[in-house]
Amino acid sequence: MNKTPVQLKENVSSGWSLQLYSGDRRLLWSLDPSHGWIFLIGSILGFSSALLLGFSYPEETINSVDPVIDQTVTPLLEVD
Repeated sequence: MNKTPVQLKENVSSGWSLQLYSGDRRLLWSLDPSHGWIFLIGSILGFSSALLLGFSYPEETINSVDPVIDQTVTPLLEVD
């Protein structure tokens, strides 16, 4: 019985992964390339939504809010 050896692919690309373990060999955290892409996409979406929602309010409603403070009302927890 003469078996031919199994040929493996010569170009194996498994990517990269960064892992940090504690002293008792427990996995503390892991960083994969997908984490970086998700962080980048989330940052771009968050920044663009902050810009779109931040400038969508009319200026008159922001400046027209002028609270009037009534000086005759004493605070509930007044400390002498």
